[in-house]
Amino acid sequence: FGADDSAEERYRKLTVTMPSHAARDRLALRYLSDLMSLETPGGDVGAGPEPTADEQREAVFATLVDAAGKESVSIPLLIVMEDAHWLDPTTQEFLDRILDGLQHHRVMVLVTYRPEFIPPWAQHANVGLLSLSRLGKRSSHAIVTSLISSELGLSPEAVNEIVAKSDGIPLFVEELTGSAIDAARSTGDGLVQIPSTLRDSLSERLDRLGSAKEVAQIAAAFGREFSPDLVAATLGRTEADLDGDLDRLMAIDVVFQSSRTVRRYVFRHALLQDAAYESMLKSKRREVHSRIVEVLATRRPELAESEPEVIASHLARAGRGADAVDRQIGDRAVRECQARLHAIFMACENADAKGLHVGHGDGDQFERQIDIVNHQVMHDADVGRAEREGGQAF
Repeated sequence: FGADDSAEERYRKLTVTMPSHAARDRLALRYLSDLMSLETPGGDVGAGPEPTADEQREAVFATLVDAAGKESVSIPLLIVMEDAHWLDPTTQEFLDRILDGLQHHRVMVLVTYRPEFIPPWAQHANVGLLSLSRLGKRSSHAIVTSLISSELGLSPEAVNEIVAKSDGIPLFVEELTGSAIDAARSTGDGLVQIPSTLRDSLSERLDRLGSAKEVAQIAAAFGREFSPDLVAATLGRTEADLDGDLDRLMAIDVVFQSSRTVRRYVFRHALLQDAAYESMLKSKRREVHSRIVEVLATRRPELAESEPEVIASHLARAGRGADAVDRQIGDRAVRECQARLHAIFMACENADAKGLHVGHGDGDQFERQIDIVNHQVMHDADVGRAEREGGQAF
């Protein structure tokens, strides 16, 4: 989708992905368009009896797998699934369907995950496992030396210290080297103090960038990916005023621009986002998230309808727990609970770790709201497996 696409154009693009006009594909189109908050022109896919959650999920899985298979006929297809250790049950089931349904097509599925994750498909005959171990000292040393310019060298002691402290983790090698290079530029020699952790390294680099540090912190509160206009509004600055700070953050490889047609930026690694976010005091984080809620209400009012869990997450982190629950179980969220309940419950399940608390006098109302949602979820005969699991976790 393009940023300026109308709802009709987005709906047209979605219909192009449907392999046929069969009843199953029309049901999948109905489900996906509703999930994306796209109005169906003329109600052409909205007629007929209300399908169950299992019927909708089955239609979507089958349609998308068929669409991928059709695409692979004309050109080999690569499907990448990153960080599988964070998959929710429904996405896990979808990945299983992809692996089963496309094993005889010209498709390669690349899945990355942490060692503690046990992939259920590991025993498939056409699956290969590649374990990525930490870098050896020689490889780490090669990365450090490749990043050091000829006119600005680091002492051999500094290089060896970087290799030792980075512990063979490529991101750490790059970040500690970058921090050392910045310090060397400011001191004018190769004798520098090497930070002990990634967080220390990023903090030192941001401290040298003035206003760019606050830009990184606010951007991190939005998530791994962010829009500069929202960050600027949260800071009370203009988007054009942010360009210099964003250029500095890109220069030190903290963020990169994900699209040239739509202005979106991404933290180069989730750990960099975490480090920038955690460099703020907790009181500052609550203020920032509260301000983000106000900005989203004015700049992205459609999110309240299409993605209530996003607003709720910021409210929870702002310490406005009761407002977060209200937002997540609003009328639209209840009507569409079968489609998006898993994401909502995941936000609630993690709310305590993210600072959710209920204000004085709100406890009874909070519990009543929990009971209302729990009753609907656990007793709706059409709720599928993923939603039931979400309800139990909630």
